[in-house]
Amino acid sequence: MPNLQDYVRKGGTLVVNINAARGKLPEAMLGVKITDQKRTFDTWTPAGKTAIACPPYQVQTVTLNGAQVLASAGDAPIITRLPMGEGAVILTLIPGMQGLDERAHPALPYLMNGLTSKLLPVEVLLPNGERPNGEIMYQVNKTKDGWLVMLMNNRGVDKTQNGVARVDRRAFTDIVLRTALPIRSAREYTQPADLTVEKGPAGNEIHIRVQPGDVQVVGFVTQ
Repeated sequence: MPNLQDYVRKGGTLVVNINAARGKLPEAMLGVKITDQKRTFDTWTPAGKTAIACPPYQVQTVTLNGAQVLASAGDAPIITRLPMGEGAVILTLIPGMQGLDERAHPALPYLMNGLTSKLLPVEVLLPNGERPNGEIMYQVNKTKDGWLVMLMNNRGVDKTQNGVARVDRRAFTDIVLRTALPIRSAREYTQPADLTVEKGPAGNEIHIRVQPGDVQVVGFVTQ
């Protein structure tokens, strides 16, 4: 236990589920007091947002003792965060982060997005500056002289069992690739075509449109 606490105080982030935390981690390290009750809900609410419907799930109820609520169900916290030194302990209060249907709770990707935000030097954003929410799928990979981003637009294609797929040409997605790294050159490899790098307020930006059902592969040279 002292090693774990030392890891967090020196800047580490510990993410732990109530199943693993109960009886093993001190409540002072979690920032909550665990009760003996569970409650069932069918909505959840990210901090500062409106409630979202979802399949029923159970929540281990707690009394806050210094932790901040990152997501809740009604008046019951489902994700909390306790600062500790330079790090933090994040506690998830849905047992196994699963609903009663034994499927992953929708708060799980919300949590993972928060944990991974700003970890990569390349951001994939919508033109309004927000992160994609189903508009595009993407992968980011390091290369010997820069970074490679693959963009996949699965929207707008209706593949029938027989016949030619119907394509809604209006279902394109505009994407902004942003990085604080210096970019020597940028190229889209499927056409192929050189891309223009623009200076934005938060770093270098590349604007690209991905047509419905299309794949675009963008490479930056940064060295």
